[in-house]
Amino acid sequence: MRRGKLVKTIMLTERQKYDRQYNQQHKEERREYDRKYKQQHREEILAKKRQYYKANKARLNALSKEKYQQYKLEVLSYYSVKSYPICARCEVTDMDVLCIDHINGGGHKHRTKIGCWGICSWLKRNNYPEGYQVLCANCNLKKHIREGK
Repeated sequence: MRRGKLVKTIMLTERQKYDRQYNQQHKEERREYDRKYKQQHREEILAKKRQYYKANKARLNALSKEKYQQYKLEVLSYYSVKSYPICARCEVTDMDVLCIDHINGGGHKHRTKIGCWGICSWLKRNNYPEGYQVLCANCNLKKHIREGK
């Protein structure tokens, strides 16, 4: 029984290799086909997505929250003065109050440009650019009031 499963797995892997190679060689054709299909079946696709979301709402929300927390931990750890998330001014370590601060200001403009919930994923996608630090909500507010940044 085990041997049959092993052979089936190897065959599946070979099929996956073939599919990847085919899709690479016909990339533009596949994109055009997918685009046309999505245009022609837009309402059907949206209805299926809505139905799936309704049936799996709790699980999808939990996964989304978990993914966001992982991104947040990774980004805050990267920008912290130590190897774990910590406020650069008062050394608070509570993940619920820590946030990313734009060192030179301009955070509001940046958030409106990329979307307010997307800062962690944006920083990760852009290879952690310079100009950011980790502050707790209190220190961030104090900085805004005192320095106007």
